[in-house]
Amino acid sequence: YRVFDLPEELRTRLRAKRAKAAATTAQVVQTAMADCLPKLVATLRELGFRGDAKTRPARFAMTASSLRALRRASKKTGVPACRLLFAYLLLACEEEK
Repeated sequence: YRVFDLPEELRTRLRAKRAKAAATTAQVVQTAMADCLPKLVATLRELGFRGDAKTRPARFAMTASSLRALRRASKKTGVPACRLLFAYLLLACEEEK
């Protein structure tokens, strides 16, 4: 077993999905993983997220208001601020197609 913090809305949806499918929570989780995780990984990789990419530290001058904006965005999404910074830099620096 592993314990994960889930928002109440997701817990409610999970219970409904489990009831509708007449399945166990483990079965719903496994099916969701098989059906959705590959698509999610492909989408994140398309956006530039690469777990195998070589990284090194980068230092940025950040204003207090920029840091507040990142923290607010992190609270709204549950995505760590450093990942949000990475994502918006990827989008801003995306090569034109």
